[in-house]
This record gives sequence, C-alpha cells and structure tokens, in this order.
Amino acid sequence: MNNINIIPTTEEHLDAIAEIEAMCFSTPWSRNSFADSMSNKQVISFFTATLNNEIVGYICLFHLFEEGELLNIAVKPNFRNCGIAQKMINKMFELFKQKEVTRITLELRESNINAKSLYLKNGFEPIGIRKNYYTSPLENGIVMQKNI
Repeated sequence: MNNINIIPTTEEHLDAIAEIEAMCFSTPWSRNSFADSMSNKQVISFFTATLNNEIVGYICLFHLFEEGELLNIAVKPNFRNCGIAQKMINKMFELFKQKEVTRITLELRESNINAKSLYLKNGFEPIGIRKNYYTSPLENGIVMQKNI
C-alpha cells in the first residue's frame, strides 16, 4: 500500500470525514464539530488518509505544551487492515516529536480489540478505566498512555 498518503485536512475533506465518522462510530461527531475543531489550529491537528485519491481515513490530534492526545482516528471499514491506521499513527508520532510532546494519551471502548492491539503494538499502555464512559451501547472506556 505504497500509495497511501497522509495529508493535512482541508475544508474540502470534511464531508468525506463526516461520512467515515458515521460509518465507524455509534455517536459520531458532526461535520460542524470537525469544522469547529479545525479552526483551533494552535492545539488541534487533522490529517486525512488517501489511497489512490480516495479519502479512506483521518486522525485528529490535540497538543498543548508537552501533552498530546489522540482524539479520533478512523478508517473506512473496507480499507481496514491495510496499514492505513499505522501510517496515521506514524504521522502522529512525527508531529508530536516536532511539537516536543513527551506524553500521549487516548481512550477507546473496552470492546475495541483491534484498536487496542494497534495501540499496544505502538507502545501505549493501559492506565485506567472510565466507567460507563461511552453510550450507544453503554461501555467502559480504557485510557492508554505512551511516554515519548
């Protein structure tokens, strides 16, 4: 999959990103939520994954001083297990290194075994549980962290 590109997200990507979000999450962010977040470029960074010019995923990151957080990442279901999420994670590490981030956190549903496996493979460790954090269905959230 050498033709996967991770590029800065623009306004033109938002409709496709909102579609991917709706495919992947039971309580999706709206297009407006993405647009509002994108306006805060000082602390929020968005990247879009494309494959042969098709938008197939995105990642949303927060960074402030030495703290970083993976807010959201998604890949279209029919493009999973192709290395796209890993390429976006690599982009996150690259950006956070430039921003001098030393600690990255994220959270995920307990049932999201594939995501947890990806994060463990990339050096994240579980550090806590948020009871009943997610809705539709009600589920605990796992908080993970990586020091870089």
